[in-house]
Amino acid sequence: MTRFKFIFFALVGLFFLSLFAQQGVAQSSFNTHDTHKKAERSLYLEQAYEHFKVRNSRITHISKRGVELYIKNDFINRAYEFLRERGKDVNIGDINAVIVELKDNKNLVHFLGQDVTGGIKGIFGVEFKGKKPVYVHFPKVADNLKEMYDVYTLAQKSVKGSCQLDYNIIVIKERDEFLVYNVVAEPHTKSVIMGGHFLLRINEEDEKWIISEYRPFDTLCVPVNKRLRDEEGRIAVNYGALPHEIHAFLSLQYEQPLLINTGTDKWDVSMGLITRATE
Repeated sequence: MTRFKFIFFALVGLFFLSLFAQQGVAQSSFNTHDTHKKAERSLYLEQAYEHFKVRNSRITHISKRGVELYIKNDFINRAYEFLRERGKDVNIGDINAVIVELKDNKNLVHFLGQDVTGGIKGIFGVEFKGKKPVYVHFPKVADNLKEMYDVYTLAQKSVKGSCQLDYNIIVIKERDEFLVYNVVAEPHTKSVIMGGHFLLRINEEDEKWIISEYRPFDTLCVPVNKRLRDEEGRIAVNYGALPHEIHAFLSLQYEQPLLINTGTDKWDVSMGLITRATE
């Protein structure tokens, strides 16, 4: 476990520190509409935002989303590891969806699949209190998880052109729609994988789930060698676009600062924090 993860999960255990539960969101001077305002909230996330200092970001809601993706991706990976270690009567092939719930007092990873009637059932569940995983048995699936299951399976069928790597699908409820991210599951040792990340925006229409937006963040599968750092240790990314949540996510996953060059501006992205670069 890296020193950043150790510090972070030690922080999570201090639930009695109510100062981390503040709900105020500093609006970005760059974007006055904070799209994260009504997103899923938990004390756990508020602690993470405080820990990674995302309130100091110039684009706060993007930094927050990057932190959320990083946390949920890490929970999925550790839940899979815990499942494999137990190895008790669980066929991974029966799992059709993996949903993460972050709550005030517990954080859950649900492995869901179909029962013999075609309905949805819990295959395996993992609860995290701090960094310790514990098995939980939830054969009955709550209605909100059934929705997320349907959204997950639709997104899984619809993602095209991902690189030949392992990815996790992360479902986030925001207002009356779902945002589904396809993110690279594990960091690579010698290079940063910029490609294969997608966002699908999914809405309900006439009692059916439809994809209203399909956004690839980058389709190039060329890894960026970590040796290509500048004098400040940053890897330059020349996308000609503003920094987005995948940049924030990757800076956390790789513990690697990035320099985003838009052609007119330069942005630093380090440990989820997005700020304007100084010359």
